[in-house]
Amino acid sequence: MTSTEVHLDQAPEFRLLRGMFAGDARGAADCFGGPIVIDAPRVGRIEGVDGLKSLVSQWPSLFNVAPGARLQTRFRTVGSGRAVSETLASVIGVDGQPVRLPIAIVGELDQRGKLTEARIYHYEKAITGKPGLRSSPFKKTPEERLGRPEDLPDVNGKYFEAVSNFDVDAAVGLFANGAYIEGGTWRIDTKPQIRRIYEFFLAGKEPMRLLFSATTYDGTHFALEWAAGHLATRDSGITVYDRNKDDKLTGMRMYDFFDLNDIPGLNPTAIQSR
Repeated sequence: MTSTEVHLDQAPEFRLLRGMFAGDARGAADCFGGPIVIDAPRVGRIEGVDGLKSLVSQWPSLFNVAPGARLQTRFRTVGSGRAVSETLASVIGVDGQPVRLPIAIVGELDQRGKLTEARIYHYEKAITGKPGLRSSPFKKTPEERLGRPEDLPDVNGKYFEAVSNFDVDAAVGLFANGAYIEGGTWRIDTKPQIRRIYEFFLAGKEPMRLLFSATTYDGTHFALEWAAGHLATRDSGITVYDRNKDDKLTGMRMYDFFDLNDIPGLNPTAIQSR
């Protein structure tokens, strides 16, 4: 077993998040192999032990964590010297009701499998009532450019080519039977619902102008950290795409401001523990 092949519960990026939700600064700090760097929505970039202690002290209250709730692991994608852990957190929503909030945490790893940096992404509206756009954790560089379909592997490149050409049939055709899409705290899992999403997305003929900030791929799960290249605010998020052996999409999970519940004609269901 290599430094990156660990049980989900023992992955350093997940242990960091668990420590933050538990208010355990020491446990969170132990996940790093050197200097501490964390970037998260509403908090921004923090560095060092003091920054971590401050972050940990306020983190549970930022989410109104449900009493006795635990953080649940879902998926982990490892590649290119980093790992992406996808989780569900039990929190109290803006309406006072329990919510299963999807959170993705990206960890840059050193040779020992310890963290050198962590980036956190999640949907905001369920817990604050506002979209909560997230600024990119990546600094602007002179060489950055908009992403292109050919930058992405396997079905992921085909998918971006289809949406770049506003081709609803081609986009929907890349999804396997039984595939699902998650956005916000909602999930849909039928072809007619998936088609409705792309009819809504692509009707305005607005090109997808995204910066591909970082990609992590293990042959099945493909995690794309992106930023809106046409906006000065550099709004950002992460989307994870799953593929099968037939090179079809079997799942898509979006960690940003997008809410499936906002699309007319959809009847999504709330994400539950799976």
